Amino acid sequence: MKPWSLGAFGVLCASAASLCGCGENPVKPLFEGNHEEGKQTTIVISDLHLGADASFAEDSANRQYLVDFLKRLKVTPSIDELVLAGDVFDGWYLPFSYGPIKDYAVLYRTIAKANQEVVDAINAIIQDGRVKVTYVPGNHDVDFSRPMVEEAFPGINQTRDTAGLGAYRTGLRSEIVIEHGHRYNAFCAPDQLTDATLKQKKVLFGPGYFFTRIAASSLLSGHNPRSFAFPDFGLPEGASKHLNDNKTFYDVWNGATSTIGVPGMGFEDKVIPCGLAGFADYYSLADLVPLYRNGVLTNTLFQDFDTNWAKVQTVNGVKDPLDFAVAVAEAAKLPATDAKAYTQYFDMDSQVDVVVFGHTHAPMLEKGTGAYAGKTYANSGTWIDNNGDGDHSTRSFVKVVSSLTGDETVLYGYGTDGSVTVKQQ
Repeated sequence: MKPWSLGAFGVLCASAASLCGCGENPVKPLFEGNHEEGKQTTIVISDLHLGADASFAEDSANRQYLVDFLKRLKVTPSIDELVLAGDVFDGWYLPFSYGPIKDYAVLYRTIAKANQEVVDAINAIIQDGRVKVTYVPGNHDVDFSRPMVEEAFPGINQTRDTAGLGAYRTGLRSEIVIEHGHRYNAFCAPDQLTDATLKQKKVLFGPGYFFTRIAASSLLSGHNPRSFAFPDFGLPEGASKHLNDNKTFYDVWNGATSTIGVPGMGFEDKVIPCGLAGFADYYSLADLVPLYRNGVLTNTLFQDFDTNWAKVQTVNGVKDPLDFAVAVAEAAKLPATDAKAYTQYFDMDSQVDVVVFGHTHAPMLEKGTGAYAGKTYANSGTWIDNNGDGDHSTRSFVKVVSSLTGDETVLYGYGTDGSVTVKQQ
């Protein structure tokens, strides 16, 4: 039996009565009513961020609610498919104390074992066969490869249009597109070109990986502001676009890390773990953040990040390419991600009527007017315990009902008491 499926079949057999809705305590469906002919109902959840260890995982308190949600979804007759829209397993949110990773396959097996109840609940839906389950990659699980996903969730449908990315097309008219939303983010998009020698075609992560390890360590240690100032970049007068782009990269690093201090960490201290593929075990901010000194940029990693960006977008299938400086500056701006539903889909393909992203952790629903009349954008939010983005809510999900004449999209919240409430419709 595969390492991260141990116990799955035993759990399924032992809990068969409750999963099928029979026995003393039948599972209550999420929605009343039966399947309607001529309609297809899709549920989208994302950003579960299932972690490797409860001591730092972002999903500890919500995990049981997620299991309950999945069991109820399984017995809901009106639901046809479940889409896991990225950041299901979290290979980035690891504090410094977790150390270098060395092997992503080992890490993802560890995450699966630490979240066995969730894995079992998803596999129960897959094995039942009535509800189609689809996985779409996110940035925190960008290196959760096809074979790894198949080991964790045997028989799951996977949508991948290039490494680390997928846009799932569904609906009775193929009018719905679901993707995570990290494709357009310079810190989070998969990058096969920058630091390619170190990556050895084994990993795809970009700067966001290192930022997230700092953030995880900061939160675990009290989440205090950074205790030191960045050195001046040193931008010369009349600098080239190359230098100005790197200055923008520096500025975003400077601003983004100002509120996430880690005790004992300075600009040149090699305390940020990695260890994957050909990367060193530890790096400093000085290795990651460019400075201009004596006519050269000093960073060890991401030296050709800006010059590679146009090619990275081509590899990643970005339909409306972004300038590097814009993509970097927008990296932490949540509305910029939501806006890509319009510029990358509605403006490009008249057949797309509904776009659902995750990534931002900010659940929302927009029904277009004017030029976008009949178009709908939704963000599925997150299931982490404490959400600091958007309306700060958690346990949200999107339901899209497709018919031959239109779509009905609703944003829901799942309560700790099992209630299902409409957030937006």
